[in-house]
Amino acid sequence: MEQLPHISYDEYHSYGIRHFMDNIIRRRCMYYASDFLHSDEDGLIDIEQSVNHTMKVFRTLNIPLEEHFYLIFRSKPHYIYKDWKLSGLACVYMLMNGDPDDVNNLAQQQTTLIDQMLHHMNPSQLSHIKNAYR
Repeated sequence: MEQLPHISYDEYHSYGIRHFMDNIIRRRCMYYASDFLHSDEDGLIDIEQSVNHTMKVFRTLNIPLEEHFYLIFRSKPHYIYKDWKLSGLACVYMLMNGDPDDVNNLAQQQTTLIDQMLHHMNPSQLSHIKNAYR
């Protein structure tokens, strides 16, 4: 009779926490990159370039990539292709298409985005935000 390999508590516990955190991140990444860009066979290179560009922006801003992007594979009738699941924040930055080498421009884009978001919020939402940071 074959014995099962010995797994210590620490190995199992670490695996369980990693698995749990991966699932939390995957739940946060709800959007497909291909949904935002033309995704026929010819457009797949554009999707990859756009995601890589957005990842470079995240690296510039020191935002952890693993919390906002994860690679998946999808299929169409005649081929399998690479796609990414993105968080809402990753979608916003992908659509903003900022220059990852110009930190000042990225900061300006962030400020503009926040101003626009605040402009479209109703007063009760704004007071809730103000109270949360007191």
